[in-house]
Amino acid sequence: MMTVPDFSSLDGRVVLVTGGAGHIGSAITEAFLAAGSSVMTADVCEPFSTNRHPDRYRHSVVDLGDNGAVHGLVDETMERFGRLDVVVTAASWMGTDETPGWNSSFAEQDEELWPEVLQVGVTSAFTLVKRAAPHLATSGGGSVVLLSSIYGFCGPQPAMYRDTGINNVAGYAASKGAVSQLARWLSTTLAPEVRVNSISP
Repeated sequence: MMTVPDFSSLDGRVVLVTGGAGHIGSAITEAFLAAGSSVMTADVCEPFSTNRHPDRYRHSVVDLGDNGAVHGLVDETMERFGRLDVVVTAASWMGTDETPGWNSSFAEQDEELWPEVLQVGVTSAFTLVKRAAPHLATSGGGSVVLLSSIYGFCGPQPAMYRDTGINNVAGYAASKGAVSQLARWLSTTLAPEVRVNSISP
């Protein structure tokens, strides 16, 4: 009789998630843990929940603006878990209402913020995948998932934000557009050993 594998199980797999303290990153982390994976998360702050599997979960407070720290994430994951099967990049540089030139009208948005936005949202993803690629390629099914956004391929509808105090920020949209194209580039470059996909919440 043929045995059908349980494709819902990720027992023994190791996943690295950036932006792991955010809402989306936290949900991704919980899903991988529930499927049996071990998960390393990284963010600039501690996660909301620390009530997780101590034997299969570790969090690292990291500034993704530092490429050396990005390299260290992969090294730390390998040291802790001994393998790496999946990389999920959910980190974005997100200003606040108090960040001058961020949540502002078009005329008041500050392009001086763009280098940091692109570093955290795009460059760190490339740096991370480049460092992780040899491990992913030898894992027997390596996978990369880059988190983009609908604003990476659609223009905003200004009327949606009228009277909300929220502005659609050009730097964020540009960074997400770059993430979508980076995923296309990586998908052909790393194939067939590593699968690369982008999703756009």
